[in-house]
Amino acid sequence: MIAVLLGILALRPVATPAPVFAQPSPSTLYVEPGVTVIRKPDGTSQVEGKVMIDLSTGDVWGFRR
Repeated sequence: MIAVLLGILALRPVATPAPVFAQPSPSTLYVEPGVTVIRKPDGTSQVEGKVMIDLSTGDVWGFRR
């Protein structure tokens, strides 16, 4: 009886796996309207691009047009 119950406990995740979320929910990302001037990381030039902010972590990304 113990072996059967342990088997059921071991095989339960196989029968009903937990859901996996590949991306954060859209409400945590903020896309800055319009375009803005973005500096290159090495500071050599400036280009126009879009800015996105992850509101849950505070990370900021700049994407070149």
